[in-house]
Amino acid sequence: MKSIVLIHFLAFLFLFFQQTGYAQHYLLEAESGKLTSVQKSTTNPGYSGTGYVTGMTSDGSRIELTFSATAGLFSAFLGFATPGGAKGYEVEINGIKSSGMLPETGKTFSKAGMGKVELKTGDNTVVVKKGWGWFDVDYVLFETATVPELLPVPDSLIDGQASSLTRSLHRFLRAHYGKKILSGQQDEDDLDYVKSITGKTPAVGHFDFMDYSPSRIQFGANPTGNTEKMIAWAKRTNGLVSISWHWNAPTDLINLAPDKLWWSGFYTRATTFDIKAVLADPGGSRYQLLLRDMDAIAVQLKKFQTAGIPVLWRPLHEAAGGWFWWGAKGSQPFIELWRLMVSRLRDHHGIHNLIWVYTTGDQSWYPGDEFVDIVSHDIYTDKGSPMSGQWDETFVHFNGKKLVTLSESGTLPVPAKIPAYGTWWSYFSLWSGDFIRKIPISEVKAVYSHPLIMNAEDLPDWKNYSSVELPPSVPSEIRLKNYPNPFNPGTKLVISSPTSQDLKVSISDILGRTIQELELKRFSAGENEVILNGSSWSSGLYFVRVEGGKSTAIQKIILVR
Repeated sequence: MKSIVLIHFLAFLFLFFQQTGYAQHYLLEAESGKLTSVQKSTTNPGYSGTGYVTGMTSDGSRIELTFSATAGLFSAFLGFATPGGAKGYEVEINGIKSSGMLPETGKTFSKAGMGKVELKTGDNTVVVKKGWGWFDVDYVLFETATVPELLPVPDSLIDGQASSLTRSLHRFLRAHYGKKILSGQQDEDDLDYVKSITGKTPAVGHFDFMDYSPSRIQFGANPTGNTEKMIAWAKRTNGLVSISWHWNAPTDLINLAPDKLWWSGFYTRATTFDIKAVLADPGGSRYQLLLRDMDAIAVQLKKFQTAGIPVLWRPLHEAAGGWFWWGAKGSQPFIELWRLMVSRLRDHHGIHNLIWVYTTGDQSWYPGDEFVDIVSHDIYTDKGSPMSGQWDETFVHFNGKKLVTLSESGTLPVPAKIPAYGTWWSYFSLWSGDFIRKIPISEVKAVYSHPLIMNAEDLPDWKNYSSVELPPSVPSEIRLKNYPNPFNPGTKLVISSPTSQDLKVSISDILGRTIQELELKRFSAGENEVILNGSSWSSGLYFVRVEGGKSTAIQKIILVR
C-alpha cells in the first residue's frame, strides 16, 4: 500500500514540476556571451542581469552563448525589446537555425517563445543573429518542455454558403488534424518529379495565379490554359488544390532594370502602388483597378467551382514582411484589403468553393476569425529543423480555433520529430526548383513513406466525408488510451480498431528515438488490450504510436520510478 502511495506521490510531483515552471531551466544573460558587432548597454531599465545587448544592426551582428546542460527537450525563450517596431529574429541552437517574429514593445523588455529545441548533455551553443535587425536582447532562457493538447477545430467556415464539397474537405482536414500530415509540393513539374522518385503523389498540389494578374498580361504574359492544367491535375490524382496569387500591382509599375522590372511587380521595390491611399479613395481609378484584378481572378476560381473542386485559397501571403505591396503600408490597409477580397469573391461573385488560408505574421495583422479558415506559416530554414518556433508562436493564439498549416517551406518536415514537438501541421508545401530537387532522393522517399504522412494515394473519399462516427465500440479509425498513466513499470494499452487487422506498435522517447516495436497480429474490430512493460526504460515522457492500414493513433505516457 505504501509503495502505491509513493508512486502516486512521485507522479504528482513529476506532473507538478512539468506544469508549474519549477522544471529544469537554464538562464543565459546576453551580455555574458561573445559579442560581435553589438555592445552591452544599461540605458533602458527593466533588464535582467547586468545589462542587455543592443546594436543588432549589421549583417555580422551576433551574440554567441555556450552553456552546459542535461539532454532533453526544452522550450526556448528570448528576452527582448523592439524600440523600432516589430522585428524578425534569427537564432541558431546547436547548429539548427530557426526564425520568428518579435512584436513591438518599444523600450520595454518582454519575453517571446522560440519553440522547442533539443539540448544535449555537455556543452550547448546558442547564436542570436540580426534577422531584421534593430532589436535588443536581454537573455535566452530554456525550460523543460511540455507539449500541450491539440484541441479540435470547429466545423465551420467563414462562408455560410460554402458548397457541400468544400465543407466535406474541411471536415476531412479537421478529422486528420493531429493524426496525419498531408504531403504537398509547389508547381506541377515538381509534383511530377516527386511522383517519379518516390512513387507517391503529393496529397496537395500548390499552384499560383501570378500570370493572371492583368498588369502582367498587359506586358505579354500568357496564362491561357494554366487553370485547366490545375483542374486536370486534381481530377487525375484525386489530390487537393492550393492556390496562391503573386499579385502584380494593378498599375504604377516602375519597370526598370535590374530588380524593378514589370514581372516583379508584386514586390514593393518594383511598384509605387500605394494600397493605403487607394483604399482611402474608393471612387478613384486605382480602386477600380483593384476590383478589376479581383474580378479577373474570380473568373479562374469559378472554373474550379464549376468543376466541383474546392480550393485552399491563399492570397496576400507574407504581408507582415513588407516585401510585397499589399503589406508595404502596414497592418490596417492589409486587413482592409483582405476583407475586401473576401467580400468581392464570396458575396459579389458568389464563389463558394474557397477555404481561406491566411499566412500569419504578427497578431496585429490578423484579419479576424470571421475572415479566415486556416492559419499558415511560410518557413525557410535549415534541414532538420523541427520548425517549432513558428508552430508554438501560432498555436498559442489558434489552438481550438483554426487549423494550422505549413503553406511554404524551404525544407521537408522531419516526421519523427512531429509527435515529440507537437508540430501537427495540417499539410506542408515544399517550394519548387532546387528546394526539392537538391534534397537527396533517399530523404524525400523517407518522408513520403513515413506512416505519419498522407499522400494522394492514401486519401479517403474526402468529397463525401461525414462527421458522423460509428459507435465507440467500433470506431471509424484506430483509437488508443492507456491506464494507469503515469505508471511503473507496466501500463495497459486499450487499442480500438475499426476492422480486424494487423497492427504495429512503436514506442519513442521525447527526442523521437524508437526504443521498442511490437508487431501485433490480427486484432479484432473493437477494443483490444496489450500490457506494456517499461521496466527497462528510464523515467520520463514517451509516445506510443499504433499503426494499421491508413490509420494511426498516438498517446503520451509517463513512466515514474
